[in-house]
Amino acid sequence: MGGLGKTALAQLVYNDDKIKDAFEVRLWVCVSNEFGMEQIFAKMIGQNVGIGIEELQREVRKMIEGRKYLLVLDDVWDENHNKWVELRDFLILGGNGSRVLTTSRSKAVARAIDNNHMYILHGLSDENSWRLFERMAFEQGKAPLDHDLVDIGKDVVKKCANVPLSIRVVGSLLYGQHKSKWLSFRSNDLRKLGSNKDGQAEDGIMPILKYSYYHLSPSLKSCFSYCALFSKDFVIRKKELIWLWMAHGCLDLVDDGQSIEDAGDDYFLILVNRCFIQDIKEGSYGEIYSCKMHDLIHDLALEVAGKETLGLETSVLQFNQKIRHLSISNYGGKLLSSDGRCLGELKKLRSLHYNSHRFSKLAANESNLNIICSNLMRLRVLDLAFFGLKSLPNTIGDLSHLRYLDLSFNYRLEILPESITKLQNLVVLNLSFCELRELPKGLRNLHNLRHLDLTHCSTLTHLADALEVDGLLNNKVHLNELVIRWETDASHEHSQGAIHETLLEGLRPHGNIKGIEIWGYEGVVSSWVGSLAVFFPCLVTVSLHYFDCLYNLASLSQLLHLKVLELRFMPNIEYIDCDGEDESFDSMSTASDRLSFFPSLEELVLDNLPKLKGVRNGVLSRAEAHRKLAVVQSFPRLHNLEIKDCPCVTVVPRCPGLKTLTLIKVNETIRFESINDNSPSDSTFYLDKVEIDEVGPINLLFGESLKRIDSLAIQWFRQEMFSAAANLFQRHASSI
Repeated sequence: MGGLGKTALAQLVYNDDKIKDAFEVRLWVCVSNEFGMEQIFAKMIGQNVGIGIEELQREVRKMIEGRKYLLVLDDVWDENHNKWVELRDFLILGGNGSRVLTTSRSKAVARAIDNNHMYILHGLSDENSWRLFERMAFEQGKAPLDHDLVDIGKDVVKKCANVPLSIRVVGSLLYGQHKSKWLSFRSNDLRKLGSNKDGQAEDGIMPILKYSYYHLSPSLKSCFSYCALFSKDFVIRKKELIWLWMAHGCLDLVDDGQSIEDAGDDYFLILVNRCFIQDIKEGSYGEIYSCKMHDLIHDLALEVAGKETLGLETSVLQFNQKIRHLSISNYGGKLLSSDGRCLGELKKLRSLHYNSHRFSKLAANESNLNIICSNLMRLRVLDLAFFGLKSLPNTIGDLSHLRYLDLSFNYRLEILPESITKLQNLVVLNLSFCELRELPKGLRNLHNLRHLDLTHCSTLTHLADALEVDGLLNNKVHLNELVIRWETDASHEHSQGAIHETLLEGLRPHGNIKGIEIWGYEGVVSSWVGSLAVFFPCLVTVSLHYFDCLYNLASLSQLLHLKVLELRFMPNIEYIDCDGEDESFDSMSTASDRLSFFPSLEELVLDNLPKLKGVRNGVLSRAEAHRKLAVVQSFPRLHNLEIKDCPCVTVVPRCPGLKTLTLIKVNETIRFESINDNSPSDSTFYLDKVEIDEVGPINLLFGESLKRIDSLAIQWFRQEMFSAAANLFQRHASSI
């Protein structure tokens, strides 16, 4: 039976720290209905099928030969014993102790593999089933005092037969509903959970999943069924999924003040809360980055999508002219690159995805692509990522309904045809990781364009007459992170400072930004970079690299949410936080704020800052400084401190929660900041890891404040200083 948690259990094993330490190589393959040597080898190496079994075998051999590996084959259906023998005979070339773990709903599959090592997963116990239902169906994760609701819940758990997925789905459906809804559910719907829509008895979990699906709104049903285009176990990026929903008009706005992206966020969260989407992965700022679908949920999506949606994974032509949404992967890629005439007949097609998201060696046939662009006039979505394109046909401009165009990872694509500027309905244009030299001049005429991705277009040198960058990001209130990288180019005889200044000033983001990362800036520091705390109070991460003209950063300590600060290769910076007299302590808005200096910072990296003297610059007297330090908490949450090539730093700020310390090529007299002049440090240190390279007497750094250290690494330590350091650490270290 599906939904018992077989994949979840395998994931717990796969991600366990002991397993990671025990196996040199770990590989996860979602097999489903594709059980063949070629398909499995391709997924093992993250490659698209179509490059030949011999080459695939060579790549797999390089990966596992003589190495202890763990291979998980998830959701296996093939019962052919001979195929398993063939696979086993190849995999045996791994190192001693290698293991293959499989999950399957079929006992026959288990017998075909190895009947001696089979573990049958049963449903949850009654007690754990009820606990799971409580967590899914009730606020606070606890049953209320209302006996009616508890009785209904107990009946639901019994009907779900202790299957976790069933309990989660029904529990999430009832969550937040009024008691009258619960009573109606027990009277009218509970008995239907074991039947299909015609009232006939149906075994397994699918009737429960269908029941939950039927209670979605029409627009949510459209959003869910569109997910059938993605293959099983595919990692779906939330941002791109919402863009696809936008392209097909699946999203309804609650009111005029809501953006279409916000509506997409709401729809996505509803599907998550209703258990139609799972395996949520978060980004650096707590936002949802990607997700997956349970294999049974994916089966449901395929069923409700019907014949108008097809995911083509074989070389056999399986579709008819009524298809509206088509994704092609694996062998299907041969179809798209070698026989565009077949696709050209699909006059009603609205979505075409080349859905590998792995680099393919298939060479795109431009003439066949021209056939597609000339015939599929109703296309709203065209995804040609990783397609090996060298150029686009001019007929791309004839796709007047196109809203989403993904050309990313076409490494040989250098020029876009001017006809692309005719796509007046285009909302999303992804050009990341292309070798574009310039953009079409009329790109600014795409008035509906909301999302343009130029990530890692390193050869793109001309934006003039194509884009106006001034104020481009000012109104992007949902932008989380801004990353700007200027690559060093020795061919330029003169500094690019003036160009950098214009671009950086024009790319000032909205004040809601949470992360800023800038590399290789050659200009004079702009007004907003020099005053990050003033313009961007929500910052969580700041990472600045290769800033020749940066001398200080004002008021960084006032960023209440800042968790990561990384400064590298800045030849002129002297202080990280420079506020003038008393401001570094007294300029915060509340008394509670004033009691902490960098209140949320968890990681601080200072690398190659030859003039850096310290964290803060002030003109306080020594007595006044001591008084302030006694009140202010310095770096209360800092757990990772890394200082490299900073010879002028002699005082390290007090860090009461420090766990990891790295000191490489720093001043020999370096010590931790103290309140009492008679003590090298007033903090007590319980460290997990210390790495030291070319440092002076370490006892000056810690004094008697070091209480425990779990790991110590010393390089280039001068012999005359080693004895004192060794004596210090031997008293407290568990491993050296």
